Formats: sequence, C-alpha cells, structure tokens
Amino acid sequence: MSRHLPPFERTGYVAATGILLTSYTDESGIHAGSPVCILAGYLASPRQWQSFERAWSKQLPSGIDAFHAKDFFDRDEPFDRMNDDEATNLLDGLLRVIKEHRIQPYGVAIDTADFNSLEYVERQYLTGAELGRETISGGKPSSPYMVGMIHCLVEVSSLAKDDKRVFFVFDRQKQYEGYACYLFDRAKLAIKDSMPNRASKLEDRVFRSRKEAIPLQAADLLVHCLFSHVTRRENIEPEKKRALDVCAKGGIQLRKWAAGENGFDLLLGPPGSERRANIRTLRTRTPKN
Repeated sequence: MSRHLPPFERTGYVAATGILLTSYTDESGIHAGSPVCILAGYLASPRQWQSFERAWSKQLPSGIDAFHAKDFFDRDEPFDRMNDDEATNLLDGLLRVIKEHRIQPYGVAIDTADFNSLEYVERQYLTGAELGRETISGGKPSSPYMVGMIHCLVEVSSLAKDDKRVFFVFDRQKQYEGYACYLFDRAKLAIKDSMPNRASKLEDRVFRSRKEAIPLQAADLLVHCLFSHVTRRENIEPEKKRALDVCAKGGIQLRKWAAGENGFDLLLGPPGSERRANIRTLRTRTPKN
C-alpha cells in the first residue's frame, strides 16, 4: 500500500470492506496565457491501485524513477537518452498497464477566457470567497484551477457508486495547495446542503508528488494528452493521439464549465440567476492585484 494513503486505509479495514475509492488528479494549463485549464485523473479501488503501482513501476527503465509526460514527449531529460524504439516500448508498456486495470477516467475543462470574462466578484464567489451581507472577501479570482477542482469533486462523487467514499490525491502544487485544502473543506460543506448523497462520498484530500503517489503519473499522462487534444485538435501529434485513445479507456466525457447561469449552481445555493444577481451587488474587500 502506498505511503501516502491515510492511516485508516493502511490498517486494511477500508480496503477489506470496499467502502473507499481513491482518485488521483493532475492538472494542465495553469501557466500564464493558457487558453484552458484541465484537471483529469483516475478513480479506482485500493486493490486496483496496489496492482497498478506494481505493474507501472516495472515498466520504468533503470534511472527513471517517475514518468512525466511533457518531458517524455519532448524527449527531455531523463528521456533524452532513449532512442525511438526504447521510447515506443516504454509508452506501450505504460499504456498496457492503464488498459489492463479497472481505473475510471474523468476530467473537467475550464475555458480561461470564459472564466476571465466574469466580473471580479463573480470569480471571487466561484473560487470560494466568504460572503457577507454587503461584502465579499477572499477567493482566488485569477485561478480557474479552483473552479476545476470543485467540479472534480462533483464529477468524481457522481462516479462513486453505492456507499463508497472517495479519498482524493491531487498533484502537489505549492502555488495552490494551501488554499485548495481550504476550498475542498468549504466545498464539502456547500455540497452537503444541497447534494448530501454526494457530499457523503467526499472523504478527504492530500497533495503529493508523482514520485510519492505513482498513479499521479498516469493522471499526468492523461491530462497532458487531453490538453493537447483540446488545444491542437486535429493537429495533435500521432503519438499523443494514440496515447489518449488508450488513456481515455473507450471514451472520457470531458466536462466543460461555462460562465453562464448554470456555473453559479456549483456551490449550490439558490438558482443560478438569483445568486448571480445577488453577488453582483456585493462590494469586494479584496484588492484587485
């Protein structure tokens, strides 16, 4: 069992009873100027992840302790020492591991221009700001990643069947980790009020590196290929297209967030148009810098 899993899962109780699933989520497009921010990953049982980790690790050549899709496709270090056949064999082996395991892909996409078209207070609200009677404070109004994260919680909880709960492992991001932990807890409370059946499935969250949490390497491959697909369309490189066909496991439904009224139902209060109208009357207490 991976070192990063919570103590109650390491005891074997949760794995044995089957009441917990684990999702691994990575992101792409959080850099300045990116046209889209995508969060994507896989959901599976602890038993599947145990088998997956062993199989994935066996595919990595000596001297490579973690797979990073961008470095691989760009043939940057440590993949620059590989010839074409070696690189193809590595990718084929990793894709075979994904194909042979029962892991469920998911993903959400946030159009950056669409997000930035919203008023400042609206972006504050959508990224977890505190609402007062006449003011609004906090939030991350310059970060579509936060909207994507909340959508991931809703999307993944919808994939968890019956009474199974989900433990979330996100790729470590020093830029966002602290606030994202707060936002996770805040979103759980908000979702609980209107969708209690889904909120009960949100167990907990951690942020880990790809070396610590091996399945994040598969999430990284998926989200990298999705980003290329969304931004390049028919011009996506054949090697990435082939990888995406396998990573998507027969077809991933990439949820796309829009800045219309439905986007304001996410934190699940009054109808979108009503809440949006209320938010626009608030004064921000957060400097716009």
